[in-house]
Parts: sequence; C-alpha cells; structure tokens
Amino acid sequence: MNKILNACNAILSQNNIQCLNFIDWLHYVKRHQHFDKSYSKENFKLRIIYKTFFLYFIKILYKIFFNSKKFQPSSNINYDYIILSHKFGKSNEKDLYFGDIAKFLIKEKIKFKIYFYNHSVKSSKNDSINYASTLEKILIFIKLIKNFFKVIEFTSKKKLKKYDLRIKLKIALESLSPKTFDNYIISYNVDKIYKKKNTIKNFITTYEGFSFERAIFYSIKSRNLKTLLIGYQHAPVLKYQNTIFKDFTYNYNPDVILTSGSITKNIFNKNFKNKKILELGSNKIPINKKKILKDKKQLTILVLPEGIESECVSLYNFVFNVAQKMRKINFIVRFHPLFDLNYLKKKYP
Repeated sequence: MNKILNACNAILSQNNIQCLNFIDWLHYVKRHQHFDKSYSKENFKLRIIYKTFFLYFIKILYKIFFNSKKFQPSSNINYDYIILSHKFGKSNEKDLYFGDIAKFLIKEKIKFKIYFYNHSVKSSKNDSINYASTLEKILIFIKLIKNFFKVIEFTSKKKLKKYDLRIKLKIALESLSPKTFDNYIISYNVDKIYKKKNTIKNFITTYEGFSFERAIFYSIKSRNLKTLLIGYQHAPVLKYQNTIFKDFTYNYNPDVILTSGSITKNIFNKNFKNKKILELGSNKIPINKKKILKDKKQLTILVLPEGIESECVSLYNFVFNVAQKMRKINFIVRFHPLFDLNYLKKKYP
C-alpha cells in the first residue's frame, strides 16, 4: 500500500497540470481501512476497472440530471474574506467549523461572505459551491471527458512511463470519478465568484488534505490574483495523515495554514519549513465550562468516530457491549455530523 501512496504523492508533487491534480484518487488522504479499499490490489484488476468505469458513468449522469441547484454568488463586492465551510443536514444548523464567526465579522464591520460545501442530499439555497445547474454540469462533463484523454496521453509520457500499466489505467479511470467531477464543479464555481467582478483579499477554506481544497487553490492562483489563500485545520491531525502535510506544486498549496491549537501547530511546523502557520483556535470548547464535567468522580470516556459509516457502526457496537460490562464508566459517543444515531438505528436495527 505504501508503494501506491508514494506513487500518488510523487505524481502530484512533480506535475502541475490540472487534469492530474484534480483526480481525487491521487490524493491519498490518510492510511485508514476505509480509504485503503480504493488502493487495494483488487481494484487494479482489469475486470474491476471496466466495471468501475460504467459505474462512474452512471453516477455522473445521475449527478447531472438530478438534484441540480445553481450556485449564484454575489457580484461587484470588495470582500475582505470569503469563507468556505461545510453544511450537514438542516440548513439552519450551527456552523460546526467556524461557529459564530459571522457575528464577529459583522460587529467588526468586515465585508465577508460564507459559502458551503454541502454534504446533504438536497439544498434549498444557492450558496453551495459543489452544486451547479444541469446545463452547467453538462458543460463541466464535456471538460471532464476532454481531460480524460489528456490524462491518457500524459500517462504515456516519460514522467509516468516507470509506472505499471494498471496504475496508469487506474489513474485514467479515476479522472472520471464522481469526486473528480465534483472538483471541476467547485473550480467552475470559484471562477464564477471572480467573474462576477468581486475582489477578494482573503479566501479561507477548511484544510484536511482533500482534493477539493487543492482545486480551490488552483482555481484562484491560476488566475494570478492577489487573494491570500488560507487553509484552516479543524479536524484532528492523526498519525497516518498524508496529503495534509504535502507541499505540491505552487498553484495547489495554501499561502497560510491556520491551526486549531498549539499541538497541531507544532506538528505542521515540523512538516513545513517555509510555510506561514498560525494558531487560530477552535469553537469546540463550550462557553460555559461548568457544564463540561458534572461529576468529576465518575470516569467518562468520549468516543469520536470519524465520518465513516462502517467505523460509526463498529465503534458504537463495541461501546455498547463494553458499557454493559462496565456500568461504572460513563460512555459518550459523539458521531460526525454526517451521521446521527437515528439514521444508524434505522439502517442497522
């Protein structure tokens, strides 16, 4: 698996072209059972590659013709900050990444706009940067197909000649994946923000090692704009993280990294020698600290599954079984916003 990880990192580090860097599969986020499945030997078999090709094609067609909502940015505004956060479930829920930052910016009379990467099935607003109209998606799909042939052409050149044919086929296949398609949608929408004659001093996005973040950086830097690109690390930084610590070619990197605490700041400083890294903090700490521990005598264990369904299920079952035997311990399971207990109970009764 490390061989594939190193190959992905090398390809992204040595090549600046969009058609390669937008391929989601090349961004090996971290070593984890869930992510490793996409890089297993099974997925390099020709039979699986052909099968996946048709599956991707069907999924993208579904994306094009269903659940389409046009992203409509404001126009002719001089923004101090554009912030890209995430939306889960209900549209009126609290921003889990940036908290009440909107209230602070309004109070300080700072011009800003918050857009969202929408993880929910439907969107009632036009502020989701990963959404587009059916017509826009068709145009983006045409570009995706054109870049698919560019990828095939590029894999035959010297820089990628050393790699096995099946790796090249896998790279070409993944250039047509739904997540790669989403990267082109996001890039298209970032371009729309600037085409509306907006000027932006600072653009802040979450920074967790995902490919869409790099697509945003490219979309702004390739326009030779003076916007400062800021990546905010909010999620925990774990031992086997990969792409979050990689400096790829210039157009795909943030200018500044903000961290959620001093520990992660130190980790980033060890991995980046020439990068501006600042500690911002987090909105995870409740204002009323008295509510943190009601009973200091009782041992409480907090369990935090990642936003991976299989991990949520296995950890919940494990905690449930342990809690039956160790009743003096108070277990708290806090699911990722992508999932909640009611959803899991319905699917796994």
